[in-house]
Amino acid sequence: MFKFELIQPFIVSIVLGALLGFERAFAKKVDQGGNETLGGIRTFALISLLGCLASFLESNYFKGILSIIIISVIILTAVQYYISFNKYEERGITTEVSIIICFIIGVMVQKKLIIQATFVTILVVVVLYLREYISRLNKKVESEDIRAIIKFAIITFVILPLFDPKFALYIK
Repeated sequence: MFKFELIQPFIVSIVLGALLGFERAFAKKVDQGGNETLGGIRTFALISLLGCLASFLESNYFKGILSIIIISVIILTAVQYYISFNKYEERGITTEVSIIICFIIGVMVQKKLIIQATFVTILVVVVLYLREYISRLNKKVESEDIRAIIKFAIITFVILPLFDPKFALYIK
């Protein structure tokens, strides 16, 4: 008898990868006029599926296969970056990092961390989509603003938890 639970992780990983790939394809279309670079809807869907499949095989059949495949994905993205850098003089590594995250999302789905994988996917898509806004903000930020942010972070995440345990986020 057919059990949907057996194929659900593979379907979910393809959908989440396609969502990332959709953003990358849109960004490529807007920014570069469609240059030949790594990453689009199909590529990201397949990379996420590869992560899911590698995790499945690691858990059930071939110990060590996940490590071999993630190293292969990293090598592939490094080679693609080298080609893009030389051919198009692209210096950013956003797509390459997104590919590795996409692979990990596929692994997360197979490990039954579907909610977390979905959250990470949405978070990555939002960060990628907000590129132009983040770039504009970066141009407006002064060194005084950076100092204020650092002071706020130190007070919030270091000093405050020391004095009031209810503000300690993950300390048990």
